[in-house]
Amino acid sequence: MKKTKKALSALAAGAVLLAALGGSATAAGSAAEEKLKALIDAGIISGDLKGNLNLGDNITRAQLAVIMVRAFGLETEAKSPVQTSSFTDVAPGSWYSGYISSAKELIEENGYTLGTGNGKFNPNGNITSAEAVALLCKFLDIKPDSSTTDWASAYVKAAMEKGILDANSAKGISKTKAATRETVFTYANTAFGAVKDENGKTVYEKLKEGVGSGVYNKKENGTAP
Repeated sequence: MKKTKKALSALAAGAVLLAALGGSATAAGSAAEEKLKALIDAGIISGDLKGNLNLGDNITRAQLAVIMVRAFGLETEAKSPVQTSSFTDVAPGSWYSGYISSAKELIEENGYTLGTGNGKFNPNGNITSAEAVALLCKFLDIKPDSSTTDWASAYVKAAMEKGILDANSAKGISKTKAATRETVFTYANTAFGAVKDENGKTVYEKLKEGVGSGVYNKKENGTAP
């Protein structure tokens, strides 16, 4: 399908933001980046155009959607901006619209909803550590702990049971403070290597097999990034 001038413009406008997750090369050497090697090797993150992961910066909700789409091998189709958006604050044709649309489909297949309520997604808002944990659990079909009514605590407990968080990292979870890229990358890296589907496969293992969205027995829609 031909991209419209508007879509091409949207892609160009988002190139700098996307580069923070998927630029040309990665800087080597730091201990933090070494810990994220699996995430980098899978093509889910790769630094900005200068090879920097900018781990101390914040990460937006749209950028987390990109991470999830890449983890499920769906970036090829998600790169194209959509012209009809399900969220009132996700402009049709915007660089992240295709990613958010694909992320919405993925999360709904697990029986969850994506968004902040009232038809909004808040794509440019910085994500908190509690939101990141909750979204990772939803994407990986990890049910929240039913022993608490607090949504953050429910997902934190569930993440701990699945090995995504340990007692120490769980202490720093916040519902209000923006999380750093390093924090979110670390959660994702651990989750993609620890959480197994009903066939005993992790996200990383499925990506190596190149089975696209079949990571969790979803319909086949893409290839590994």
